[in-house]
Amino acid sequence: MVKIYLEINEINNVLDNIDGLSEKIVNNVAVDLLGNVKRESPVDHGRLQGSWTIFDDGPNQKTVKSSANYADYVNSGTGIYGPHKTPIVHPTIGKKFAFQVNGKMVYTNIIKGIKPRRFVESGMEKTQNRIPELVIHSINQAKLG
Repeated sequence: MVKIYLEINEINNVLDNIDGLSEKIVNNVAVDLLGNVKRESPVDHGRLQGSWTIFDDGPNQKTVKSSANYADYVNSGTGIYGPHKTPIVHPTIGKKFAFQVNGKMVYTNIIKGIKPRRFVESGMEKTQNRIPELVIHSINQAKLG
């Protein structure tokens, strides 16, 4: 399961004087991150894209994570492309993996794996680039709210 932790531990003392500002910043950054990770998620059936949620982990702490158990595999890659850099071999001797390619059944006992998609990192980078804008938006929310 892919988890993204977002914590803001320190905010300038001047900004801390605005009631609830740090919580507004954390919320706005988490919402932006959620949107970016959803947009960046690869879509086959849409389950991965729709699986992202924000969890409240306490004051000024949010977790953006996917309930799709395969999210980390899609993001980080598998087999020769994954962290172990080894092909995926069928665990049962004599058995083979079976799947369709262009409507034709293919059988094999070894699979290269899937290349990493790095959609989580892409979503995080997009949010990181917007943090100054999100802080200003949070300050404006705090003034009006």
